[in-house]
Amino acid sequence: MARFRGTAQGTTKDGRDSTEAARLGAVGIETNANGWDLGVQVVGYINDTTGRDEFEIWTTGGSNASKKRRMIGTLTNEGFMYAPPPR
Repeated sequence: MARFRGTAQGTTKDGRDSTEAARLGAVGIETNANGWDLGVQVVGYINDTTGRDEFEIWTTGGSNASKKRRMIGTLTNEGFMYAPPPR
């Protein structure tokens, strides 16, 4: 049985919604939403120590620079922990 579930749905230029797509993950999941120059990546996994779900949130360079990433923070059951600012 899947522990993680991710969904995505786009919108066409004329405002119509496309069909929703879903993906499942037993031990983790990764999803990306990109514009041309900016995007976001969410990585879900089971914390080895606590056994609880955690999600890392990253900014990306979008479709033009998908390898450019900076961590925003991590979401846990205790709340959201911001990543330290880049040096």
